[in-house]
Amino acid sequence: MEKLFEHPQVDLYWNKADGYLRLDWRDRVELEAYKIALSKCLEIVEQHQVVRFLIDQRALEFVGSEAQAWLSIRWFPALEQLVNENVYMAILPSKSLFVRLASQTVSQRLKNTTFYSITKYFDDETRALDWLQSNPIGH
Repeated sequence: MEKLFEHPQVDLYWNKADGYLRLDWRDRVELEAYKIALSKCLEIVEQHQVVRFLIDQRALEFVGSEAQAWLSIRWFPALEQLVNENVYMAILPSKSLFVRLASQTVSQRLKNTTFYSITKYFDDETRALDWLQSNPIGH
């Protein structure tokens, strides 16, 4: 697994062998770190047509409303422009109720768009990876 981005609040990894991106979020994420990490994801998605993500939010304490809005208004539409198939997101949820609810709200909003994202929440990382790997890898 190759580390693509490192920051005190987030690390981004590319698992080329298994065809997924992994984001490990921590603490209270600053908007700029959030944007940089997710923009780097878009670069890898474009290069490799990645459609699988493992998002570890277990150590995440807070994401601001600006970051959530940017994710919904900018990032997901940009992702939709890059892929022509389903996107699979396995999420290891935060212990913070606020973060968990915010994440579920974004997932719910996606269901009302033309973008087709399948998001599942897991308490166990092994089960999350098994589910991701059971889905198509993209091109």
